[in-house]
Amino acid sequence: MGCDIHLYAERNWFPGEWELGVDAETLDQNYTLFAALAGVRADSDRPAGFAPRGLPENLSEYVRAAVDEDNGHTPSWLTIEEAQTLVGISDRFDALLAYIAAVTKWDERWRLVFWFDS
Repeated sequence: MGCDIHLYAERNWFPGEWELGVDAETLDQNYTLFAALAGVRADSDRPAGFAPRGLPENLSEYVRAAVDEDNGHTPSWLTIEEAQTLVGISDRFDALLAYIAAVTKWDERWRLVFWFDS
C-alpha cells in the first residue's frame, strides 16, 4: 500500500491569522521528499530530514476543516525557508515553491502544513 501526502501552503498577512494560499494535494508519491519533510518512509537510501512537529495551533479555517475530515499521520509544517532547503528532490515540489516565491508580497509569510496517509 502506498503513502500519500496532504499538503497545503498557508499565508499570513496579519500576525496570527493564517489563510489558505495553495491546496497542493497534487504532489506525487515521492518517498525521498516524504522522508526529507518528516521522516516518513525514511530508510538507508532516503535519510530523514526534518523531525515532525505536529500541526500549528493557528491553522487556517480551510486547513483545519481538511484535518478534521482526514485520518492522517505524521502531521507537521515547515517555513518556506526550511522547505527551500529541499529543492531538487521533486519537480512538483520545486514548482510549488517557485509559485509561492512569485506571488509573495513583501509583508506576508508562508508555511507548508502537511500530513500523510497510508
